[in-house]
Amino acid sequence: MFNTATLDQIGLKAGIFLGVTNTLPGLIQIVMPFIFSIAGMILLFTIVSSGFQIMTSTGDPKVLQVAKSKITTSLIGILLLLSAIWIVKLIGTFFGIEVFTLLFK
Repeated sequence: MFNTATLDQIGLKAGIFLGVTNTLPGLIQIVMPFIFSIAGMILLFTIVSSGFQIMTSTGDPKVLQVAKSKITTSLIGILLLLSAIWIVKLIGTFFGIEVFTLLFK
């Protein structure tokens, strides 16, 4: 009775095609780069704000220690983020999953 159209078919009929599919690999391919980009921007912002906190600490050892620990955890976060990207690419290459290999060109 009802025509169950996919998101791609609806988009094509509307004259809009964003490459969105209603499958899990299509969703992963679209969402993952945004997640990694947002995480990278948050980590960069944390490093910059911690550096500003160090510059304006006026030698207070407690403030310096907090800012240094934020920088350390942010750098560890960046390493984890880059490792996650590398692992996703490696899994995609090893198992032949095209969605994972195409995520980060």
